[in-house]
Amino acid sequence: MEDIKYISSFILIGILSLLAAHCRQLGLSLAGKIPSPVWNKRPLNWIPFGLSMENDRLSTKFAVILHADIVGSTALVQQDEQLAHERTQDAFRRFSDSIEKYQGHVRELRGDALLADFERPSDAVTATLAFQADQASYIEQLNDDIRPTVRVGIAMGEVVIADNTLTGAGVVLAQRVEQLSRSGGVCITAAIHESIPKRLPFEQADMGDRQVKGFDEPVRVYDVELGAGALIPSPQGVHPSEVSPKPLRLAVAVTFAALVIGGGLLT
Repeated sequence: MEDIKYISSFILIGILSLLAAHCRQLGLSLAGKIPSPVWNKRPLNWIPFGLSMENDRLSTKFAVILHADIVGSTALVQQDEQLAHERTQDAFRRFSDSIEKYQGHVRELRGDALLADFERPSDAVTATLAFQADQASYIEQLNDDIRPTVRVGIAMGEVVIADNTLTGAGVVLAQRVEQLSRSGGVCITAAIHESIPKRLPFEQADMGDRQVKGFDEPVRVYDVELGAGALIPSPQGVHPSEVSPKPLRLAVAVTFAALVIGGGLLT
């Protein structure tokens, strides 16, 4: 009888382990939560011209860094401080939505600047082009001169994550590259250029080697646009909220059956 209990316990543990692995592949957990390592998303608590996020532990990683700012923000504020404030916030809210949609993570939002990181260069570029297209359409509908236009720089490098933000040479490089971008555009480094799949409908114009502040060697940069008549690529992967409920119901049923069988054998 003791042998039967031992074997049944081992089988039950095996079933639950397989179930947990299956749920992780679906981006789910048995508690119904989304594991942050899979989707790399965190809640955003917006405050005026700032972003408050949960604390991160000190860590280092190699990342794709996106830095963006508002072109001519001082002039906009001088014209109408309140309206410029509201439209800048609105622009960065929509940009953050696009960043999260493409598996990015907003790390910092201060005044007229935004900092985010991605795992894949193609996601960073696509998220930016999607937002820039939306922002251009939005600006065309305005009847005044308070038009917050965003320019973006994207680079790769090792970063340190601490105090809810990123630091490191990669962040500085992204800032410098952003300053080379045209208004409403996006500028990328050669490393990003070489990492983007050729199948994506992007036109990348070589801007040549540029000497940027803080770096001894010239940096090769590219201007990126969506190809003529092309559509913005959709995000890759399935969002947890879009997963079919059938696998989850099956997982719950298997769990219940395993517990019932295990409980019966162990009594």
